Amino acid sequence: MKTLFVLTLLACLLALVVVDAKKCKKCHKKKYELCLEKGWKSSIEGCVGADITLSKKRLIKKCTRIENKLKACGYSCDGPAPEPEPKPEPEPEPKPEPEPEPKPEPEPEREPDA
Repeated sequence: MKTLFVLTLLACLLALVVVDAKKCKKCHKKKYELCLEKGWKSSIEGCVGADITLSKKRLIKKCTRIENKLKACGYSCDGPAPEPEPKPEPEPEPKPEPEPEPKPEPEPEREPDA
């Protein structure tokens, strides 16, 4: 019974890891953008870095690692353009109140012809 519980738990964890591996994490994207700003020469399609050359080995390793993770999940800098925010609809103008219908003027009473 105990082994069944452990096997079930491991299967659930494995399923979570496999599902999560396909997504690119936001933190990797932000770190990669920083690498590009610092001069990283990207091999990912559409990514352009600054005109500076990286000199620190530590930073080069870090950017290489992040780039490989982003390649694995299919990241590209040309990704779909962000959707523009919808413009708020203008508030409708209040409808003018209908003018009251004019009351018919009472006809003057006629004197009977005698």
